[in-house]
Amino acid sequence: MGVRRLRRRKGGRVNLRSYCSRSGVGYQELIVDDGLVNKVYETTFPPEARASTLGIPDGCIDVQFLASGSHEECFVVGSFSKGRLAGSSCYERCFGIKFVTGLECCFSKLDAPAVFDRRMEASPHMDVDTLRDIVHLPLPFEDRARLVVSHFEVGSRSDLFCKSDMLVAFITKTILDNVGSVRIEDIVERTGYSYTYVSTKFKEAVGCTMKTYASIIRTQNAIRLLSDCRYRSMTGLDIGTGLGYYDQSHFDREFKKYTTLAPSDIRAERSGILFL
Repeated sequence: MGVRRLRRRKGGRVNLRSYCSRSGVGYQELIVDDGLVNKVYETTFPPEARASTLGIPDGCIDVQFLASGSHEECFVVGSFSKGRLAGSSCYERCFGIKFVTGLECCFSKLDAPAVFDRRMEASPHMDVDTLRDIVHLPLPFEDRARLVVSHFEVGSRSDLFCKSDMLVAFITKTILDNVGSVRIEDIVERTGYSYTYVSTKFKEAVGCTMKTYASIIRTQNAIRLLSDCRYRSMTGLDIGTGLGYYDQSHFDREFKKYTTLAPSDIRAERSGILFL
């Protein structure tokens, strides 16, 4: 019997995780996954979480309003390249919008590779004041989140985004639909272009190589499966082989790179580790 591949459910919403914490982080989110906005989220970091909240690579670009007391800053934040302490946890509060770049739209006013694993001031690239007014409206989180999503509907994306190149959109969708478990060489062959050309176009639009993006998406799906009680009967090896890892050591090594944890840590301490 062949290995059962674990694929993204077509039409389903994917919740890409940005944080890993064992402490009492306050968190709420609205999952959108409309091809550009993956989700809107609001996080509060108590003092005990400041040194223990990890950032998880997700292949996305976020816009974050970060505040401590009355002081607030707004950044465009690229995906981490590996698991490490989350910079936003140095603040008391974070309101964020997570964008899936490459699938339908790309940032048109920034160099995607320059923001990968970094953050930069958002004000030179977008209308921060309008967004800040929405974030601070005296409304429940979900109402504010829906207003933020409306702000980035197709009609108002032209100032910050451009439509993705069909080549980049095809590669991004193929990797997402195959939960990151796909040979990059096979994707490139299907495009009819050279590897060098395709690789350059993808990195310019998304910020990282196709291989790195696929590894991040595969790890995100491993997190989803390891954290979901519906898959508790599956062993870590079952999940790893189902996602296309060569063996347990390969699964452990890549998962630890992107989360600082071993897959067995999630199963052994299910109630103590929370991915947000």
